[in-house]
This record gives sequence, C-alpha cells and structure tokens, in this order.
Amino acid sequence: MVSSSLEQAEKVITTLASNTTNTLTDGTDYQLEADATEPDATFFSKEDLVINGDGELVINGNYNNGIRSKDDLILISGNYTINAKNNALKGKDSVQIKDGLYTLTTQEGDGIQANNTEDETKGFVTIDGGSFLLTSGRDGIQAETNVTIQQADITIQTGETTLSEDESYKGIKAGKAVTIQSGTITIDSADDSLHSNGDITIADGKLTLTSQDDGIHADNNLTIDGGNITIKGSYEGLEASVITLNAGDITVVASDDGVNAGGGSNTTTETGTFGADSFGGPGGGGPGGGDQADESKQIIINGGTLAIDAQGDGLDSNGNVQMTGGTVTVNGPTDNGNGALDYNGTFNLTGGTLVSAGSNGMAMNVSDSSTQPSFGIYFDSTQKADTVISLLDSSGNVVVTYQPSKDFQHLTLSSADLKVGETYTLISGSEANGSEKNGLYDEGIVNGVELGTLTLSDTITNVTETGEEATTGMMGGGPGGMMGNPGEMPTGERPQ
Repeated sequence: MVSSSLEQAEKVITTLASNTTNTLTDGTDYQLEADATEPDATFFSKEDLVINGDGELVINGNYNNGIRSKDDLILISGNYTINAKNNALKGKDSVQIKDGLYTLTTQEGDGIQANNTEDETKGFVTIDGGSFLLTSGRDGIQAETNVTIQQADITIQTGETTLSEDESYKGIKAGKAVTIQSGTITIDSADDSLHSNGDITIADGKLTLTSQDDGIHADNNLTIDGGNITIKGSYEGLEASVITLNAGDITVVASDDGVNAGGGSNTTTETGTFGADSFGGPGGGGPGGGDQADESKQIIINGGTLAIDAQGDGLDSNGNVQMTGGTVTVNGPTDNGNGALDYNGTFNLTGGTLVSAGSNGMAMNVSDSSTQPSFGIYFDSTQKADTVISLLDSSGNVVVTYQPSKDFQHLTLSSADLKVGETYTLISGSEANGSEKNGLYDEGIVNGVELGTLTLSDTITNVTETGEEATTGMMGGGPGGMMGNPGEMPTGERPQ
C-alpha cells in the first residue's frame, strides 16, 4: 500500500483485521501545493484517528512522520512496526494508547509526540498498557503537557547517533507532569531519562534507567511513593527543587551528585542544551554548605530505601533535608571537594536509619535540631573499600554494620537504637555475618578488630575512631562556618 491521507472526516476509525499484515510506504518527497506543509505523514488525518484490531501495521515513513493526527491519535490494539524519518506516532491534541505491540524507530524525531501548545488541557500522552520498543533519534516520549503511564512494558533508547546541543534526547519528557502509576520501564538515554518542566510522581512500577545526564529531573517536585527504581548510571541521579521519598526501593549511581535539591532551570530553549537544566551547574549546591540556604529547596525522606553511589555529593540540598523514616546508605566521594552529605540549611533527622561514608574534607553530620542521635566518626587514615565497620552497644548487640564499597575516612551513623549517654564499641573487619542489602548487614563482624570506645555525649556527637572528641580542624564544611579544604570540582563531567 502507498501512503494514506484522510482530510474530510470528523473521526477516522481503522480496524486491523486479524491475521493480516498491512504496509504503508511513502516516498522521500511530496508534491504539495505552494506554501502547503501537509500531509506530512505516511498515515495522516486532519481529524481524530482511532486504530483498533489485532492485525499488523507496518509503516515506512520516508518523508516525515509515520502516523499523525491533527487532533487525537487513539490506538486501542494492534501490532505496529514504524520506521520514520521524523516522529513515529504524533497526535497534536493527544496520543492515547490502550494496548498493543509497538516497535518504533525514528531518525530525527520522537518516538511518541503530542504537541498542542495552545490548549493546556491537551497535548498529553496516556499509555494504559502495551509493549513498546522505542529507538529514537530525539526524545522517546514527549508531551507538551502531561505523560501518564500504567501497566505498560516500555524500553527506550535515545541518542545512538551523532548528538547536537540544540536537540533533546530525553527518554520521557513532559512540559507539566510525568506520572508513572505502574509498569516496567527501561531507558538508556543521552539526555535525562525522565524529565518534567513541572512535577514527576512515581506511584509504583519497575524502572531501570541509564543516562548521560540526569536519571530523573523535575524542575519543581519529584515524589516517589513506591516502586523499584534503579539508576544504573547518570551524571546526577535524582534532581528537583523538592524531592519527597515516601516509599520504594531506590538505587542511584552518579558521576556527580546522587540526590540534588537545587534551584532554577534551563529556560533558554524548549528542547535545547541537555545538561544545562542542572541546578547550579557542576558541583550541585556548593561545597560544605557554605552558601546561603534556599528554603524552597528540600529533600524529604519519610520511608523506603535509598542507596547512593556518588562521585560528587551524595545527598545535596541547596536548602534543607528532613528525614523521618526509611533507610539511606551513601557511598560518597573519595575526593575532599565533596561530601557524602551536603546541605546549605539544616538536616533535621527524627527517624529512620542513615549511614553515609565518604572523604573527610567536606564531611558533615546531621543538624543539632535533630531528635534522633547520630555519630560522626573521623578515621585517622583512609579506610579501604569493602572494610566492614560495626557499632555495638554495651551489651554487645549490633546497632549498625556497614560495608562501604569505596575508600572512606568519615562515617555518619544514625539509628533509632542509639541512646544519648550510652557507650558503644567500634569494630573493623573484612567479613560480616547475616543478610546484606545495600552494604548494611543485620549481624556483626567476623573476627573484627576493636578500634575504640565511643560515648554518645549529645544527640549529635562527632568523634574520632578511638572515641576522642573531633576537633574543628578535623571537620569539613557545614552550617556554622566549620573549616574544610578548598572545594574541588567533582570528577564527573556533565555532557556539553
């Protein structure tokens, strides 16, 4: 079949008959009237376009788009293989997908796009099911307003070819909001894997993300209420003005900051200079909390598990950090220009388990406004990666056993089991008993060596490995003007 253009119908409904393969192919050039730009797709409709049925539709879009509707594009079912020069699926008002199998490949455009810029109630993408394999020359899924996904299996690859600073290569992008209700999403992107100029909410689902820029970026609010989220590689892992973690199992690997509550966004171009949407550029919120706090920037941790491996700052807020529950482990930087914890305001900890390991040049403990006790432990020399550290109470019970995956010279330990006025024993070894998750063990060390006896003299206590009070000179940056080494740039480099 040749290309199809439908221009005089209120709604077009196409049924893909079972056990059929239907092929549409157009040429590389259209003979249009002077100043005309349409049709511009192999399957083109000026009105709503609905496709259903169980058959197969193969589209070779040699001129521009694969399937395009100037109103709503609604796909109920079917098996689609689309190769397009520009966008594979494009609906101006919306793209709505209920089910089906989709193999979408584009050279210069998006896999799925909704682009109505005139009506804020339109320009959205909704996916309620189906299986997707998107290999995109630009964004995988892009909506002018909202992207909502549930019960779908989605794999996206962007930016395999030559990249341009003037283009966008994000996995999933929305102008207002991205909402993930459920499903399995795997993204390998040259730009942010998930990006919103407004908010991102993840209720559930399994997400596996690899990005040359941010794993998940929201200009405003990022809220995670559940799910299993693995950021296998990124420049910065989670980035937003306000980051709220209520539940879920989150793992972040970042060449700069792991979790960053920063300020501002890139507004120079709607699609442009990926990487420039970072908050504050390389280095995140600044060394050691010495900058003035921005009260609108927050990291809020109420539950779930968060494991961070960062070459820059681990948890970094230009404003405040609040932790009421959950479990956070940080394998932070080995250089002295960054810290496992870095905040410009306060870190108020009232519950949960926090264990962070990193260098001591910019090391920080939580704030003295916290109600749950915390140790900040400074080691005399760098401890090798995979050294196991265990803290025991006076009865020999394990409070915390942690095995950092990188070299470290400082630990921050906080647990509900810590009691002010009690004395604890710090032990070092190479092997631990019990089950392990994110470097935390539920039992103690095998054949460990006692380093010292530590007394928790106050809610926030900073000591050496032998139990002596840590002097100001040992401490890195932090609120109150603690002295530290001059800031160094992180080893990670944001794509340019």
